[in-house]
Amino acid sequence: ALFEPAGKVTNLDSTIAAIRPGGKLLVDDMDLARHTDPDLRDGLRMVIDRLHGHPDLVTVDLPIASGVVLSTRRLAA
Repeated sequence: ALFEPAGKVTNLDSTIAAIRPGGKLLVDDMDLARHTDPDLRDGLRMVIDRLHGHPDLVTVDLPIASGVVLSTRRLAA
């Protein structure tokens, strides 16, 4: 199988799967107002929506620097 590195827009499922319980994912350059490319904006919006909607993650948007999204994987019950 061909290895494809995980990232914030491509292979997001792989990125999320790599987060251990209690682990963190920090993504930057997420302020949509800073990007003019509509395809990139759509990709970043998808990332934001997926992180916020993921049942195993607690996610917050931090309005600092270039826009930061921080997710933490919930601890197993």
